[in-house]
Amino acid sequence: MRRALITLVGLSLLAGCGSDGEGSPPSPELTEQYACGYGFYASNAEQTVGLFINIADFEAAGNGDVPATSQLDDGTWRAELRFGTDLFANWCDDVLEPGEPTPEVGETWQLTGTIEIDQLPPAGQSGLASATLSAVEARGPNNELIAFDVFDIENEFWGTFAG
Repeated sequence: MRRALITLVGLSLLAGCGSDGEGSPPSPELTEQYACGYGFYASNAEQTVGLFINIADFEAAGNGDVPATSQLDDGTWRAELRFGTDLFANWCDDVLEPGEPTPEVGETWQLTGTIEIDQLPPAGQSGLASATLSAVEARGPNNELIAFDVFDIENEFWGTFAG
């Protein structure tokens, strides 16, 4: 967990170096990570910016059929940088209690880049998954750009779902 937190802090710093600064929102400080499902997720502490990388084929993921290396925009993954409020409210929780916040997405930017899977739990089991992301860019609707350097990300509960 400590390694993941250090990595995400590093990601935040690297994002600051990659933003073009013209028309782009401030570089996100993705210091929080969220585990669950078949993907990799991170956000800033306020949950107003979120990195969402989900595998597109859940059946293949459950069978351990995840490519060692692929592009975030080749159809294997759904990869987005989302802006909004409470983006991870009730994350991996199937019971919505009265008064709890719900995620509200205001804008979604598509991600490109390379994902290399470093570790997955055995097929059909949940556990730690890790990946290295490189040459990642988020592009906004008005051609805004946030570029990230190489970074590692983890999901401690790959294959775990609410319910």
